[in-house]
Amino acid sequence: MVAEGAEVSILAGRGRLLARHPDLTLLTEFFPRAIRGCGHSPEDYVRQLSALGFRIHPIDEDRNKIEWLDPARVSDLIEPLCRKSTDKDVLNLFCVRGRNANFVLESRT
Repeated sequence: MVAEGAEVSILAGRGRLLARHPDLTLLTEFFPRAIRGCGHSPEDYVRQLSALGFRIHPIDEDRNKIEWLDPARVSDLIEPLCRKSTDKDVLNLFCVRGRNANFVLESRT
C-alpha cells in the first residue's frame, strides 16, 4: 500500500484491526514532508504509533544501524529529514509491539 503522507489517516482508520493483533510488527516509510503535505503532523504520527504500543526503531541505512526512538525525542528524528539542503528526506521505521517489542538485533561489521 502506498500512503505518501496519509499515514495518520490510515492508522486512525485501522483501530479495530490493530486491536485484534497485539503482537504486530510494522515496517513503514517515514516521509515527514509528505505527511505535512497531507495536513498532518509527522510528530503526531510517531506519537500515535507509540500510543498504540509500538516501540519505534528508525532504520539508518547510511550507518547500518537500528536503534530505539524515544518518542519524547521525535523532533530530533524529523528535523534532519526536513532540511531543504538534505539529500535524505525519507527513512524507514521498524515498529514492534507485544511479544515482539523486545527483539534483539545482531551487530554486523
